[in-house]
Order: sequence, then C-alpha cells, then structure tokens
Amino acid sequence: DPFALARERADVEVVAFPGDWDGLLIRQPARRPAIYIKEDLHPTRARFTVAHELGHLMIPWQCESLSVCHSEITYRFDDLVLRQIETDANNFASELLVPVSWVQARLAEASPSAKWLVALAHDARVSVIVAMLSAIRACSPALLFVLTDSGVVRYVGPPPGSELIEPVRGAAFDSAACARLASAYSVESYGSGSKQVHAFEFLSATDPSSDFDGLASCHELLERILDDLGLVGDERRSASSTVNGVIGYVHNRMLAAGQVESALGLLLQRFSGRATPAASHPDFRRYL
Repeated sequence: DPFALARERADVEVVAFPGDWDGLLIRQPARRPAIYIKEDLHPTRARFTVAHELGHLMIPWQCESLSVCHSEITYRFDDLVLRQIETDANNFASELLVPVSWVQARLAEASPSAKWLVALAHDARVSVIVAMLSAIRACSPALLFVLTDSGVVRYVGPPPGSELIEPVRGAAFDSAACARLASAYSVESYGSGSKQVHAFEFLSATDPSSDFDGLASCHELLERILDDLGLVGDERRSASSTVNGVIGYVHNRMLAAGQVESALGLLLQRFSGRATPAASHPDFRRYL
C-alpha cells in the first residue's frame, strides 16, 4: 500500500488542486514532510502519484524543498535535470508497485503478450503504462509493446538493449508493418474500447524450410523481391542500399559482440520500423 508507506515518512493528504497537477511534496526544516494528492484522481493513478512523491522524498540526491508533479510518465520538462528527477521518481514508483522480481516470476508462468500485460496491470492495480514500464525491464530485448488510442501511438515500450526503430508517438500506428516481420504478435483492448496494447516479439529462430526456390543466392532473392515491387532506377538503388546498409550494421555489431546467432532477431527489429519498400514483401523475412 503506497499510501501506508508514505504515511510512515510524511503527512499525506488528499485535497482539491487547481490546475492539472497530480501531486505535491513539501519539505521544510524541522518539520515533517507533507505530500498532497489531488482528490479526483483515478485510484490507480492516485497509487502511482503517491508512490512517485515518495520517490522524491526517498531518493537521496533529490533534496528540493518543493516538488510539484504531473505524474503522467510522458510529461516533459525543458530542464534536463528536472526531467531526470521526474524519471527517477517514476522508476522508483514503478518498482515499488510492480517489482521486476515479481514480473520475472510472472514471466516464468506465461509468455509475455498483450493480454499478459493487461493482466499484469490489473493484478498490480496500476495503469497499463506503469505495468509496461516495469515489464520492459524484465523482458527480452526481442519484445516490443506499443500502446495506442484510436489507432494513434501513445506510448512505446522497447526493453533496454532493443534496436527497434520505434513507432512515432502521436502518429497513426501501422500494426501490420510490425507484425509482418515479428515472430509473434498479439493485441488486447483495455480501458475504453479505443485503447489497445500491441505486443511484438522478434526472435532469431529461423525456419528450416526457408530455401531460395532454386535461386543461387540470397542476393538473387533480393533482386526478385525488388523486381516484384517494380522498383527501378534510383528508387531500386535506394532500396537496395538501405537493405545492405542495415544488414552491414547489424552484422558488424553482432560480430563484435560475439552474438552472430542473434543477428536475425536484430534485423527483424530494425526493418519492422523502417520505411523501405522491400520490407513489405512476403519473402523479405525469408531473405533475412
């Protein structure tokens, strides 16, 4: 209970706030700290907000006398220091409410998916956004979560170490483009009917049946893909250059790390978010 934990260290009051601020922490010399939470917050948001303010209080290097917070995770400050302060408090709150060790135990019971993330949020009594923030710290870099509202990207959750070119926040989301190269894809609605979680997994496993249909090399397969797409001249050269450039980058990176066996998963991540015509072809995954 984040409210109980906060009350062990500060006076906590739920009050009416003007404006759109969710939480307020006040520290004064020789007085007990005070945390104020906006009274009309949704219960899951109130839990996160008090945990967030508790983070400001307990993180050693955050010693300001006044912290006024809008607890939305994507809230941006112009000042980089203030942005880091808010990020640290968000991470503190998400670990308090959705511990990574608990997420790892859940992963041992079921593979991550869109439905799995929604259930994680429900059981932890937090928003799907907060659940995602903790989940990505425990999940494989091959996983990607995208949260949309009415088909528009609101939040993107690639785990640390991911090489995915992320979908653009605020833009219409083309789930089919990501799903085309993913090893697994799932989608689940939550909250209002317009909100959805999309989960993609990009694994390095190859299909043993992948052959080149009598072609001599993968180079010839790429040429056939470009032929099928009707690409000629500069457009064809640009598409071929993009494909070869990404493959060269991934190969060199994986070779240096001694992880060549992971190259396919990394390639699938890089191409899933890149606007190159070749990636839309049904044989492109086989080519990779």
